[in-house]
Amino acid sequence: MKKKNFLLGPFIGKIFSRLYIIISLLIILVPLLWMFSISFRKAGEITESRFLFIPKTIDLSNFSTAIQWATWRGYPFTLLYKNSTIITGSAILLTLIIATVAGYAFAKFKFKGQTAIFFGIMLGLMLPIQVILIPIFVFSKYTHLLNTYFSLILPYTAFGLPISIFVMRQFFYSISNELIEAARIDGATEFGIFLRIALPISRPALATVIIVLFLQNWNEFILARVLLMKEKLYTFPVALSTLVSGEGRSMPWGTYSAVVFISIIPIIVVFIIFQNWFIKGLTAGSIKG
Repeated sequence: MKKKNFLLGPFIGKIFSRLYIIISLLIILVPLLWMFSISFRKAGEITESRFLFIPKTIDLSNFSTAIQWATWRGYPFTLLYKNSTIITGSAILLTLIIATVAGYAFAKFKFKGQTAIFFGIMLGLMLPIQVILIPIFVFSKYTHLLNTYFSLILPYTAFGLPISIFVMRQFFYSISNELIEAARIDGATEFGIFLRIALPISRPALATVIIVLFLQNWNEFILARVLLMKEKLYTFPVALSTLVSGEGRSMPWGTYSAVVFISIIPIIVVFIIFQNWFIKGLTAGSIKG
């Protein structure tokens, strides 16, 4: 009887874990599938429940209407893609440069105040944007960065550093110290070890950081709405917010869904490119090599 109970415990645990995964996937995927479905439907088919996720007919008119709307409002999708790509890409690149160097230093070097500095950086994870929104605005205004790309690139970099440094530090911990010592014996400099050994094998961690930062920066709204006042600098989230004000109130749900679908295409592409490395990065540091 005890043996049966012993075997029943893990079995029940597996059932609950799979149910949790299924429920989580449904919570995430159902709204996305519903949005994709609406963007390909005619106006009269949106409320037809018998075609929940599969449109009765594929209609691309919502996308042409979305393109016309964006052009009419003064910020076509090409401009929005340009602004969002420049801001997001620059912030990610700057964050990666700082986070990889800092993560390697925290993982492979010992220095005074190391733990205090690391935990001080980690406090940034608990700092909401709303708390320092006014100081960021004042700083941008007096440094003449307001209404420029740098007004977002610098805060995005700062807010991305804590999680990026944490991920890179954990990954660099998994690199064998014997490998590094062997390189030092062969005469390699510390920068050479970092650049030629540590960095090339850290692609899973880099992919993880890139995906996390891309999602965070591409979808960020509050800072972009406050610091960018010129329409020619608008990012996708700021442009989408105009849909619920003024003339945007009359926009059909199908067209709105088409606009949202167009805005998240880069997110899908980035995840597809880095998904294999991302999965490996999730388990980086769990086994010390």
